[in-house]
Formats: sequence, structure tokens, C-alpha cells
Amino acid sequence: MKHFISAIVVFLLVFPSTSFAEEWDAKELIKKGNEQHDLGNSEEAIALFSKAIELDPKNETVYYLRGYEFLLMKRYDEAIFDFDQVIWLRPDIDWIYMVRGQAFMGKGDTARARADFNRKSEERLASRPQVTAEQLEIACAIDDNAQRRINVCGQLINHSNSTETQIALGYWNRGIAREKLGNYKRATVDLMMAYGYMPSDKLKNQINRLNQLLINQ
Repeated sequence: MKHFISAIVVFLLVFPSTSFAEEWDAKELIKKGNEQHDLGNSEEAIALFSKAIELDPKNETVYYLRGYEFLLMKRYDEAIFDFDQVIWLRPDIDWIYMVRGQAFMGKGDTARARADFNRKSEERLASRPQVTAEQLEIACAIDDNAQRRINVCGQLINHSNSTETQIALGYWNRGIAREKLGNYKRATVDLMMAYGYMPSDKLKNQINRLNQLLINQ
């Protein structure tokens, strides 16, 4: 599976005057941080996200964004710390375990990585198949009705005979359907789950785009 020059130094580079920074609220800082991420400036993005956390320490989104930046930089312990904060603030967000699992895997802690990746495996295996996973995979990919597609893809995800690739496709297609209905938050969750099973640049770009839509809402 598949990233700290001093934060103070970076902060001074990004914010030449404290008075300007104080005028920005957490939402603006998150937006600026995402802009730096898109430019490939991870240190600057981290500095902005860190300032946003100071202003809004109970915002799980900014912990995720900073943690993801740490993950990209292979700073795994710092990424795990931020993902832990997401779990503490929002224990209902189960997809974050897939992302934290990538950080554990990156630092070589395969036992904890597998525990995170397999968190819902028992629930999946407990489901009783009504149709084959192959039939569900086809329906999940081609159904034009977004709500029906969401339901079918959910069945594929939880089908006891689904392969990891089929589960990934289930999350991916359900995310596409949810975005079509304007539910960007749930769509992002589904795409993150898909990325955990099947990392790809295309998925990463979709996730970044949806994150930006959420921030601008």
C-alpha cells in the first residue's frame, strides 16, 4: 500500500505579517491550504492547515487534510496522529480507517494496517447473497437511476463473495451516483473507500475535486 521543516519557519514564509493571517478564518485557511496542495507545496499547505486547526480545533475535515498531506510526504507518524483526531472527533466516519491503514502500511506496521483495512470484513462476510457479485457489479456500473445505483452498489460492497476489486468499484460507482445527487460529502467518503482498495491517480483527482467543492459550499 501506498507522505516537518519546522512549522514555525514555514508559517513565517507563508504569512509575512501576522496581522494578515489573523484576518483569515479557518475556512479561508483551508481553502488556501488546498490551493497550495494543488500546486504541490506540501509544507505550505501543512502550515495553513495547522493554523486552521488552531482556530477550529474540532474540525475533523482539516485534520484529515493535514494528515493526508503528511501521508503524501511519508511522514507517517504525524499522519496517523491526525487521522486519530478524525476518529476521535467523528467515530462514525469509518472510511478514515482505510486511510490510516495506508499510513500504518507506509511505516511498516502491517498488523495495524491490516486491522484497519479489514475493519468491516466480518460485517461483509455476514451478509447473505441474494444475487451473484458479478450481476451486482454490472448493475452497479450501468444503472442510470442514481438512487437505485446507490442501493445496488451498496449490495455489491456488502456481498460476501465480492472481491476487493468489486468492492472498490462498488464504492467508486456509488460515489459517482451520490455526486450526481449533490451529496458531495458522502460521495467523497465512497471515493476514499475505493481509493483504499484500489489506489489510482484518477480517484485521487476526483477526491481532491470533491474536497474543493465541499470547502466552497
